[in-house]
Amino acid sequence: MQNIPDDEIDLVRMGRRLQAILLYPFQQWYRYPRTTLLFILTGILVAVAIKYTLPKIYRSSFIIRPVDKTEKFHLKMIGDLQRLLKIRDYQSLSEELNIDDGSARSIAGIEVSNPYVKNRGDSINYTEVTIDAFDHNQLLHLQNGILNYLEGNPYFKKIKNLQKRQVTQSLELVEKDLERLDRLKQLQIETYAISGHGNKNLIPLNDLIHPTDVYSMAAERMNRKAALQAQLEFLDNFQLVKSCVVVKQHRWPPRILVTSLVTVPVFLLLCLLFLYFKKPG
Repeated sequence: MQNIPDDEIDLVRMGRRLQAILLYPFQQWYRYPRTTLLFILTGILVAVAIKYTLPKIYRSSFIIRPVDKTEKFHLKMIGDLQRLLKIRDYQSLSEELNIDDGSARSIAGIEVSNPYVKNRGDSINYTEVTIDAFDHNQLLHLQNGILNYLEGNPYFKKIKNLQKRQVTQSLELVEKDLERLDRLKQLQIETYAISGHGNKNLIPLNDLIHPTDVYSMAAERMNRKAALQAQLEFLDNFQLVKSCVVVKQHRWPPRILVTSLVTVPVFLLLCLLFLYFKKPG
């Protein structure tokens, strides 16, 4: 008679035991169909209750780009807002964002994503701020509150005021240059008109300053003025690249079918425990 190695016998036993363990839940559910069906229906009812009783949460995001490409302090500032929200300090949150208490309580969550933090080799520095709110009508209001919170920081406010003074002073100088150039052009025209009447003792202004030089200087000053005006419009430390889209479809709670894919297996597990500890008649 051929001897069977002990290790093969152990593997066969282990395989049968594993098979029995895997089939046990299905055997129990099949053996007590009424109890199993009751737990399945309960799981579906819980999914329906979650759908219609939990508050709806709407999600949207906006993207900002710091003017200073190396600036990362704003991430810490938004982190302070997240901590206030975590401890549910809505009074401090409303004060920091300069919004009413109701708007502060409508915030369900704030998330921040900055690719430069994850990958230092990424040359693009932008921050995406994701807002979860219980009221979709509050999304833009909360976005503006966060932007004002960043811009109102004393450090960033000082930078903005300094840049504004510098640009304003440069604009004033350009305006004065343009006025002088306009007067110079007018004098050239008047001098040309007088010289045309035969006054030989008058030295034409065009002999001292070439007319094209004056117009070239005026065009250069106009370009400079346009550039400074554009710079004045973009003095904010954080440029809003993409605004929040006001979504009307909530992201939570999910659809009943999706929730049932979680609740039904959980209740089937509870059903198995119930059948194990207390066999129904």
